[in-house]
Amino acid sequence: MREVKEYRCAEVNLDYVLRQAVIQMHAVIRVFDKSGYLIRKYGMLDDDKDPVMRDTDFFRLLMGYGWQDCPHLYYEYDQVISAVIQMDLGWVMIIGPVSLVPVYKELNQKIIRCHHLDPADGYRLPYCSREFFVCGLLSVFHMITGQELSVDDVWEKNFMNSEMKKRLEQNLVETTIMHQEKETPRTPYNMERREMDCISKGDKEGLRKVISEMDVGERGILAADQLRQAKNRAISLITLASRAAIEGGIAAENALTVSDSFICMAESMKTAEQVEAVMREAEYKLVDMVVEEKQKAELPHPLVTKVKDYVFRNLQSEIKVSDMAGNFCVNADYLSSLFHKSTGKTITRYVLEEKVKAAKSMLIYTSNTLQEIAFVLNFSSQSHFSTVFRKFTGLTPKEYRDTYSLQETDAEE
Repeated sequence: MREVKEYRCAEVNLDYVLRQAVIQMHAVIRVFDKSGYLIRKYGMLDDDKDPVMRDTDFFRLLMGYGWQDCPHLYYEYDQVISAVIQMDLGWVMIIGPVSLVPVYKELNQKIIRCHHLDPADGYRLPYCSREFFVCGLLSVFHMITGQELSVDDVWEKNFMNSEMKKRLEQNLVETTIMHQEKETPRTPYNMERREMDCISKGDKEGLRKVISEMDVGERGILAADQLRQAKNRAISLITLASRAAIEGGIAAENALTVSDSFICMAESMKTAEQVEAVMREAEYKLVDMVVEEKQKAELPHPLVTKVKDYVFRNLQSEIKVSDMAGNFCVNADYLSSLFHKSTGKTITRYVLEEKVKAAKSMLIYTSNTLQEIAFVLNFSSQSHFSTVFRKFTGLTPKEYRDTYSLQETDAEE
């Protein structure tokens, strides 16, 4: 058996890459020359148990597949896939077949019968998830051709041919004509928009109100079967709801996890009514999460609460950020930054605001002199007290007392 020396270069050992791809994709990889001679096989599978080597018609079919610019995919029973890559020198690489779903007995038996395998040999169709298979395929294709493709490139090249595009256009025309002939108004878009707005805002009562309103018109037809229609609608709405929740502040991973969970649950339901109930419950779950997140955002950081409490208890003392930080066992710069971020003001300004607030009460409701008030609130001097007070109120302490004490007296009279 000849070595694939033409495909070994200084940077990449293709032999090694293909051996690893077999492990990742759970697929046998074979390389044939242009005459159909097997050059190299990767993966432990005897030829008499190999669908490609055993079934001559299948082998010839795959050998006729392939493009220079993209791997060519071949499906069996919509669940089993093989891939063909056209190489230089007219060589052909065939990967698979593998099942894209966990293998069940009936599917395995179909492959055995289809490819003329001996049931007594105990052939077991390998399984690989679609994501792992395609990622491995793209890696192998890149190593061989140097081309960088995306998953979407593979789907478009394999499935969106001119015939498929023609069918899509034809179906669009037929659907348009059907709606025009029926002249049935569609459910207003603004209703769904209001649903999504309520979720993003955390307005559960508003959401209930929108849902309880009578629909005008009918929903779009997403499937001929009533149950499938309900499931398709649930998938669409739950997906939209999860995006609205993300806009409302929910972490994307959390919202998408809820979406995946409820969509899977909807898929398992047996009646359209059950699907509808799951769909609505998904909306309520997401709006509750938004409400909870907004409540968290509104709550001050525990350290901010501690700062305010510390200031209240020590208003008549000299308050230093460094002392406060030491009391809380945190860095002073961190505490200052956190407080400013949460309140929009520095700790020093907050302390002065609280002292001025206390001074206002004392000026109105006590007969303490300005010097006594300055002393009680730990200002360095009466002059300093007057300067700070005027900065925050626009009045001197005496002007403030004269103005508001007089109002208080007039009110009492």
